[in-house]
Amino acid sequence: MLLLADLDQIIHDVIRSPFSIPLAAIIFGCGAWMVRGIGCAVSRVLGARGKEQTKRELAAYVAEGTLDPDKAAAILDAGRPGANVKGQGTCT
Repeated sequence: MLLLADLDQIIHDVIRSPFSIPLAAIIFGCGAWMVRGIGCAVSRVLGARGKEQTKRELAAYVAEGTLDPDKAAAILDAGRPGANVKGQGTCT
């Protein structure tokens, strides 16, 4: 069983080692990479939910007759050619 004093000694040995700075850089780099990945996933989910919400709202307007179906289709198609260009956003 690892005692608290042993753990304290291990931590001090790691900090004093010549590999402490590269090890810290690797750990923080991996942490930043994971945070970026989670952020990109959340961004994609929220973007997809927003698109679906817009489609539902336009369908409701068309169903109640306040919006022409052709106009709704034009709204949905607006901005589509350059919307998902690979490499344009931060989460590619």
